[in-house]
Amino acid sequence: MKVKNLLVFIFSLFAVFILANSIYAQINPKTIAGAWLFEEGSGKVAKDSSPNGNHGAIEGSPKWVSGKFRKGLEFNGKTDYIVIKDADSLDLNQMTVAAWIKLANYADDIRIISKEESVNDPWSVYSLQISGVSDTKLEFRPTLNKARQRVESIADVPLGQWTHVAATYDGSQVVLYMNGKIDKSAPATGEMMTNDKDVWIGGSEFWTPRFFIGVMDEAVLFNVALSQEEINILVNTGIGIVLAVHKEGKLTTRWAKIKEQEK
Repeated sequence: MKVKNLLVFIFSLFAVFILANSIYAQINPKTIAGAWLFEEGSGKVAKDSSPNGNHGAIEGSPKWVSGKFRKGLEFNGKTDYIVIKDADSLDLNQMTVAAWIKLANYADDIRIISKEESVNDPWSVYSLQISGVSDTKLEFRPTLNKARQRVESIADVPLGQWTHVAATYDGSQVVLYMNGKIDKSAPATGEMMTNDKDVWIGGSEFWTPRFFIGVMDEAVLFNVALSQEEINILVNTGIGIVLAVHKEGKLTTRWAKIKEQEK
């Protein structure tokens, strides 16, 4: 029985090894500028699971609830938000910004993740938000060559259901994704603006009320534009798996220990 159990364990681990390395091969964890998984369950810190240590201060009283993957944070749309102090790793030239959201209601210019500039033009460095004329669209606003760009989704962001939202900029175009599918792309060129302002999740540094209302999970920033295939890894398995594989050294260390125990 012990031998059988050991074989089952080794087979299961091998299967995970194959899957995990396939995921790892497609998303380089070193390109993650910040990843906030909201797994803490309590406290006033949203930990950054990337190597950059861009931990966020939780303001207000958002609630830990069931997320898309394990836990998530529920924002009340009034006083709940997270502030991540400025860091060089958060100044991006190419980028991907993404999150799982379960939106509870529409409102004017609801922020998901943003790094803002001021109340004057160009307003923000980058901002992923719920906006548009009807306040029902996904919108990405990067500032390129000191001019703000606005790309608005075709589809509405649904209420009350988990939706993966993402935007990428690769130096030639902006692409919006919903649930891993390309919703819209638009030509865009230029150098992204940088500043010394903080990154906010679920709120705006300069504009109120622009608070997110609903549940959020796996908010993440990359310093590259992910491909559609890579976006779908975030949709299907979550960024947590990518980070777990990276921390295990692609599982080779654990595998080596098991082999050593067999001797």
